[in-house]
This record gives sequence, C-alpha cells and structure tokens, in this order.
Amino acid sequence: MTRGKGLECPPLLARSKVQAVWGIKGGVGKSTVSALVAKASSQKVNKVTLLVDTDFRDGSSRFFLGEEARRLEGWYDVLVKGGRLEKYLHRVEPNLYVVPSGTMDSAMKYSMMIAQKGVREVMKIVARTVSEIQEDFDLVVVDVPVTSFADVPILKCMIDSLRAKNTLVTQASAPEIRRTLKLVREAINLLPSLLVVNQIHPRVLADANERRALLSVILEIVEEGIKVIPIPFSGELYEHINWNSKTVEALEECMAYLLWGVGDPKWCNFATRGLYSPEIAKMVASISSPSA
Repeated sequence: MTRGKGLECPPLLARSKVQAVWGIKGGVGKSTVSALVAKASSQKVNKVTLLVDTDFRDGSSRFFLGEEARRLEGWYDVLVKGGRLEKYLHRVEPNLYVVPSGTMDSAMKYSMMIAQKGVREVMKIVARTVSEIQEDFDLVVVDVPVTSFADVPILKCMIDSLRAKNTLVTQASAPEIRRTLKLVREAINLLPSLLVVNQIHPRVLADANERRALLSVILEIVEEGIKVIPIPFSGELYEHINWNSKTVEALEECMAYLLWGVGDPKWCNFATRGLYSPEIAKMVASISSPSA
C-alpha cells in the first residue's frame, strides 16, 4: 500500500510473509504491539512465527528473552558480519522464534553501512537475509526501530524492498491519530495495512463524548480500508507484558480475530472495554489487507 514520494526502492522478494511494525516517535508501545502480534499469530492461529527485533534500544525480544536480550548477538550482527539469521534463532514456544536485535557495535556499523553504500544497496542485504529464512515460517514480524521523520524514507524503502505489510502504532488521542496519518500520507504517501491505536486512557473510555469522538475517528479510518486495533492502557502491558493475565489473553484473541478471522469477535468487546462491539469487530476483520 505504498506509493512513491522520495526514495524509490523496487521489491526484492517474489513474495513476502513480513509484517513490519513501526511508529514515528518513541513511547507509543511499538515493541509491545510487535510482541503481541507475534504471540497471537503463534499461539492463537498456530502460525509458525518469527519475531525479528531490529530495535537495539528497547525492542520486543526482551519480552521473551528478558534483559539478557540486550547482550545477545542477532539481526545487526548478521547484516554487518554476514552469515545466516538462523544461527541467532531462539525458540521461546513451540511455534514462536525470536531473533534479538544484536550488539550495539553492530547496530552502529549498520548505520555506517547505509551512509557508505546507500539505502538501496543495504536493502539488498536485508532482503537476502530475510529471503533465506522466511520460507521456514508462516509469518515474520519485524519490530522496526523508532522512526523519526528523517528516517521514514528508509523505512519505506525497507517495506517496498521486502513487499511487507506495515503496521503503524500511534497513541490514542483523536488529534494524534489524525496528525500521524496526515504526516505519513502527505510526506511520503505511505499508508499502513494496520493501524494500532494504543494506550487508550481510561478517562476516554469512561467519558461518553470522548469515547464517541475516538470511535468516530477509528471508523473513518476503517472506511478507508485500513484495519484498526484499539488497545486500552493497561498495567499488564506497561514495561513488561504479563502473558498470564486475562487482559493480555483477550488482546491476543482479539488480534487473532481482527487480523486472521480466527476465533470469536466477542473477545474484542472485552479487549477494547466495549469500544468494539462484535458487529464492529466483524466489519474490521472483513477488510482485506493487501501487501505493501
């Protein structure tokens, strides 16, 4: 769903199983969403899933590998040093594998590679690395580093090169949602396959007017053919994910239904604290999500 402004990069994969998760600022819960999508895919839909953490600052691999993830080699080490990504796979559940982001040194060298070789040449390395391993999986979730406005063209090049579907994570105020979509649409004409409206404040859900305004914005976006998943703020998702909580389980079930049509739409009523009725969940789930 990308149309070019700025940097143009041709698709380098014949077909893709990649879902890239990104946000245009830190603190929106991008890595949490990456982990939730991977978990829902592997546990609720029985897809053999690979989560690739490319955010070396505070990425999603820590939700499965703990703080040790920050010290493990992984994604950037492969891109910089060569070799195959499978060497760095960690099987955390029967259907779920995780690749850490890698060392800080390799992440810095990767940035230098882009400066020296150019984005297109580096994306060839990225695409080759993904193509060598994606056939072993039903879904590859890529947790993208926090993307500043200046970095968005690089992100778009990666999405185009990998033919990836893309998930944009934003915070939950109506102005923030509109501002974020306007920015990515007008600056580089990049529209998400999936929009996650994250960290919805309890006050918004409790106030009838604010709740109505938020739902109105969400439904406007849904009418454009973009799937939207609203996630209320929860302490079970803050800093650490409590995988055993009913709140998290409901979110996994809701994601499985909205993204893949698996399960019961009633889970979304519980997961969104009533924002999505089963009827709205069915409408969102019916949207076909084209690849990027």
